[in-house]
Amino acid sequence: ERGQNLENGIIYFFLMDSKIVGACGLGLIGKVGRDIRIASKLIEKQTIIDKKILSDQNEKLNLLLKK
Repeated sequence: ERGQNLENGIIYFFLMDSKIVGACGLGLIGKVGRDIRIASKLIEKQTIIDKKILSDQNEKLNLLLKK
């Protein structure tokens, strides 16, 4: 889970073997959509991710694409 309220958005990531296999989110602003698009790219790349990074809203998900 990333986020704690609808105002800033909440995203749920579904992981298998430390890789994202799905994501869904709720929110009132466009940030959720952007993070879902990034999650989609991470799924395509089959990037191994530490779930602590996913849950920390201070971590920028787009930096994970560069790995």
